[in-house]
Amino acid sequence: MDDAHHLIVHTEATNVNDINALAGLAGAAKETLALPVESEAPTEVLADMRWQGEGPLPKAHDATNLQAVEGLGMAPLVAERKQTRRGRTTESGYGPREFVYDADQDCYRCPADRQLTTTGKWYQRRGKDGGVGSGKRFRNYRSSVEVCRQCPLYEQCVSAAGRRQRHGKVLTRQEHAGAVERNHERLKDRPEVYPRRQAIVEHPFGTLKRSWGATYTLVRGLEKVDGEFSLLACCYNLRRSVSILGVLELVRRLKGRFSAEIVALWAVRGSNWSVVKRFRADFRRILKVRRAQPIFA
Repeated sequence: MDDAHHLIVHTEATNVNDINALAGLAGAAKETLALPVESEAPTEVLADMRWQGEGPLPKAHDATNLQAVEGLGMAPLVAERKQTRRGRTTESGYGPREFVYDADQDCYRCPADRQLTTTGKWYQRRGKDGGVGSGKRFRNYRSSVEVCRQCPLYEQCVSAAGRRQRHGKVLTRQEHAGAVERNHERLKDRPEVYPRRQAIVEHPFGTLKRSWGATYTLVRGLEKVDGEFSLLACCYNLRRSVSILGVLELVRRLKGRFSAEIVALWAVRGSNWSVVKRFRADFRRILKVRRAQPIFA
């Protein structure tokens, strides 16, 4: 959705988990709007809490997906779920939010200002069947049990299982966890930006579902549903454009757009005319077919 005019920029129907779809949608929208690759003021991408996955923060957003959006030269602002403060119990120990990551030294600092260091080795999450799983890489950051036992916060920090197994504190950090932290900082520094998302995205849904009655699809199959919603989005954009520009100005601009495309087609007529003639007979037969009467207006 476009913030300036409430126009639908890109649509895509999927039948899989859309947790990793944000970067692809943002890239398609950027291509449609012909946004510059690099800009002093990057385009902000607002998304709700369903674009969430695993990360260094509890229930944080998918780090790889946020990193991909930043790689497009855009600034994602994705909502975070409110967390319950369970990290200070003796059973689970302190959570990742209690620690501070030092990017210069590549280590974590605990509440007692001690370091959790890493060997630099990357690990990969495995699926339940022993397969590759999500394929996301992470590192472990540890503190020795000798150091932790000397800390007055040992009982609160290390989990009960860690104390029984005589382990120090261990944290995991995903490969692109920095993107999650930058997203968190953007939300904290600009709390007035994200609430606009609901006002932006609800405009077409209110029109399509309440005013036009498009509360469900009339077809089945991913490709057909994608086509049906694309038609709805096109109709919405036309109707919205009439409200913004007026009928006469919209018609003038559409004529100018199609006239330019026709001129471009005639420019390549000489090289591609043989292809056009090959399908010309088929086009004529299609045009002679009698159109069926519509079943609804």
